[in-house]
Amino acid sequence: MKVGKGFTLMEMVVVIAIIGIMSIGVVSGSQILYKRQMEDVAKEVQLIVEVMQQEAALRNIQCRLMKTARASQDVLLVEAEGRIEKEYVIPSPIKLYIGTESNPFASGKVISFNQDLSPSNSGTITIRHQTFPYKLKMTVRPVTGLVTIYPFEKDEGGIR
Repeated sequence: MKVGKGFTLMEMVVVIAIIGIMSIGVVSGSQILYKRQMEDVAKEVQLIVEVMQQEAALRNIQCRLMKTARASQDVLLVEAEGRIEKEYVIPSPIKLYIGTESNPFASGKVISFNQDLSPSNSGTITIRHQTFPYKLKMTVRPVTGLVTIYPFEKDEGGIR
């Protein structure tokens, strides 16, 4: 009897199963990476807002947080007394929006703090990843200036 060369059905099933398991690991690993990137940006923005709030009180001035774009990357700017005090470039796969609770993707929205630590303009900051289908929202509360970072929510699309 002559034995044929090639793969048996069982060998092919095992190889396909191994490839499937490895691809699941790659996809879930990249999702963890995307979440971590977004959380890191949120923590950095939270720190910037808190420092901006303290600077307004210590220097007895009004500070403003605004967003601009440079070379297809979002840049957060902290302005005090008409000049830019700090710039934070948002890592490239991530987009950041400053808006309100009812319109989180409003353009031209500014968050500002008075000398008494209260925000004269509060707002919502939304962080999106260009390939990850979730968003991270944070708010700067009126009166208290407290920054709250919310859990990830499913991103239903919209502006990219």
